[in-house]
Amino acid sequence: MPALIVPDNARPPAPAVRSARAGSPRQVAFFWQSAQVRSEAAILAGFFRLFGPLPLTPTHDARAPVPGLAQGEQLCRSYERFRSLVPDSLITFEHAVLLLLELARAVDLRLDVCADCRVALVLVDEFATGRPLCAHCARRTSAREGAIGTLMQANSGLSEQLPEPATTGLQGGLF
Repeated sequence: MPALIVPDNARPPAPAVRSARAGSPRQVAFFWQSAQVRSEAAILAGFFRLFGPLPLTPTHDARAPVPGLAQGEQLCRSYERFRSLVPDSLITFEHAVLLLLELARAVDLRLDVCADCRVALVLVDEFATGRPLCAHCARRTSAREGAIGTLMQANSGLSEQLPEPATTGLQGGLF
């Protein structure tokens, strides 16, 4: 019996396979979602600086310094060290690539040290106002400002409760 030859266009088309993988992250807003993620991103950025994939000066084309094999290995080494230190981080490898590219461009974010303790690394939003503070110093500053506000409220209530001074029998001012 001769083999039956079926032309390709006679076969039903194969179902389209959709990838479960989402697109790569493109927005730095991910790094501002919580103090935890900001702190972890600063740690990862510190590894980028320490192990070399983050250039010391900003680049105009952030993709130019990264694609080389040496920079790719440095990126992977930095991310592996970071994940060994923070295994439950929300920062994926794709987020790490985004962070590296954005830090290399230095348009939206940069790496700095905390303005209070001068020790902790801080991820800084270039469009934000105020001093760059690590999570610890920000909490301490917030608590201090809250205490000062409470004290001022208590003092304002105290002055309302004090009796007015008597005007008779007091020595007048010299001038």
